[in-house]
Amino acid sequence: MEDNIYNLIKENPDGIERASIISIINDQLHISEESANKYLMDLIVKNKIILISDNSFERFQSVDNQSKERQLDIKIIGAPQSSNATFVLNQTLISYPNDLILIVDVTHPKAFKEIEKRIQSKLKTTVLLPSKKEIGKERYEYYEEVIKEWKQLYKRNKSYNSLSLLKSTLINGGIKTTMFTDEFARINVRNVIPTTTRNGIIIEVDKDNTLYTQYLENLKKQLKTSLPFFTLNPIKYLQKTILIPLIMLCLIIGAILFYNNTTWLAVISSVFCGILGNIIYGKYKTT
Repeated sequence: MEDNIYNLIKENPDGIERASIISIINDQLHISEESANKYLMDLIVKNKIILISDNSFERFQSVDNQSKERQLDIKIIGAPQSSNATFVLNQTLISYPNDLILIVDVTHPKAFKEIEKRIQSKLKTTVLLPSKKEIGKERYEYYEEVIKEWKQLYKRNKSYNSLSLLKSTLINGGIKTTMFTDEFARINVRNVIPTTTRNGIIIEVDKDNTLYTQYLENLKKQLKTSLPFFTLNPIKYLQKTILIPLIMLCLIIGAILFYNNTTWLAVISSVFCGILGNIIYGKYKTT
């Protein structure tokens, strides 16, 4: 069946749009659009097709139709726990100087051997953990154990002020076990219905690649809605969930009271807003 799909793509020597490929896959396999997109990714990983872009217009081309001078847009690192993937991961953790974001599954911090050394070198690192709602009940116990270990890592290295530990509030199925930087992304591409993050393959794309852009949009949504752990950063947690909305509410109430000539209540409301604002500023002016 895969050969049929590939041959249909090959019939378009100059490349074919994503929507057309998804339509071909759906027609041949009768699967959902999400599954078809993952199947498309699998064709890329297997080096059956390659992503090409002209003036930001995305299309895919079979490798048989590809110019021999054209270089691969995707670098294959290897299986997640292969020696090469582990080596590349640890080298990046130790040496990458700019901000680095790790999106992890129920993954123990020990899997990131050099992450503590990175934190202690004051290299900015954000770790985004999954929410419990996307974890199967059979993994609850291990999930709690993993969260506990990440928290302990944070507490041990809190003084370095280089680790941000966040928990997603959204289902994060598309970009688990992924590393993002301002130069490249390393993505774990897995089966349609994965049983573990070990059964995928790590690919690397640079910031000019369409895959980078698409995954980055997903990441931004994750980061925007994620929350710090209350027990580790109560002020940051409250700032994101309560303090800012509370200040806005006080300002609205103050404006209403002032408009209705209840000046003394408006002043109290404004003072309260000022106190809350100073708390937030005092906490974050150096971070």
